[in-house]
Amino acid sequence: MKLFSTVAVGLLVFLGAGKVSGEEGAKDPYAHLTQDSVELDLDTGNLKFNDEPVSQEQLAERLQPSYSVSLGAASYSGKPPVVSSGLLLSVLELIDHAGIDPALVRINLYLQPQLKRNQYHHVEVERNGPTYLNGSKVTAVELAEKQFKGSPFVFEQVPKSLHVGYGQVLSVLRAVGSEVELAGLNFVDSELVTIEAQVYQPQSDKERDVLSAPKVTTKPGNDALIKVVQNGSGRKTYPLGTDEIHQEDLANLGIRLAAKPQIIGDHLRVSGVAILTKMQDREGVFMDGNIPVASYSCSKLVVPFSVVFPPGTDTVDFSAAKVDGKETRCQLKAEIVDSRGMTRKQREQARARARP
Repeated sequence: MKLFSTVAVGLLVFLGAGKVSGEEGAKDPYAHLTQDSVELDLDTGNLKFNDEPVSQEQLAERLQPSYSVSLGAASYSGKPPVVSSGLLLSVLELIDHAGIDPALVRINLYLQPQLKRNQYHHVEVERNGPTYLNGSKVTAVELAEKQFKGSPFVFEQVPKSLHVGYGQVLSVLRAVGSEVELAGLNFVDSELVTIEAQVYQPQSDKERDVLSAPKVTTKPGNDALIKVVQNGSGRKTYPLGTDEIHQEDLANLGIRLAAKPQIIGDHLRVSGVAILTKMQDREGVFMDGNIPVASYSCSKLVVPFSVVFPPGTDTVDFSAAKVDGKETRCQLKAEIVDSRGMTRKQREQARARARP
């Protein structure tokens, strides 16, 4: 009976402006392009910094070295019809006091209105444009001078497809103050990131033998995972968790792509890993109760990456470890798209064509 044998090979690369550095000790010129995550529960005021619970005092300390921040605020219970504006305003003020460039702060604020429209003040904020109160244009100064009593507020961006910066939101919330109630929020980032990792082997005739090309689309800041695999373990379903018999690779033959995109100003950072698993031999299957167990050998190509795409660049190509003794490369492509799948460049071209 052949012994279990898995060969795992991989390469960590740092990319930017078309340059590739996989050598040991090489510096990543884009190492400072990082983004921290802040989450606010509008119901309880609970805060998380990079998934770790923190107080407001601790958040202020953690924000000091931050280069970029992604802020998400939502009502996770969905029970209270209104929440205090003070919670959100205080977190926005902490980000402002940290001195982070406003262009490097991304916000996703959402609270589903549960009141009828005539029961609240409706504030609309246009991206890089004016603010409207109940349909009438108003300045931040005029908003601050009004005496609001009784009715809560609903704030949203207009149009909903254009994301409003946190500086505008902070200015409007400062104007209405920290004592008002929020009945609704809708400042949602509608942009998505499409990621494709093509693992291939160059051919002598300038063509390529594509081993796999998984593709996934997700929101910035989200972890995405796609599997194009087959189960060769002999079991109809494969259990999650630790397998003490080590048959995991047989259940994941094919390609897995895990990726997390982050939009940081004008740059796009994509971190993740592509794993290509191929069975070479399998024999000696026996039953452990009703569980099939096999002796097998397989090859596994592991390609971790941390890639920065500067403006104007959407594709990078870099060397990976050899497969079956042959040169193997990975072409990583990432594009920011809207809900319709159009890139920023395509939207600009469409607007240009629509102009008289």
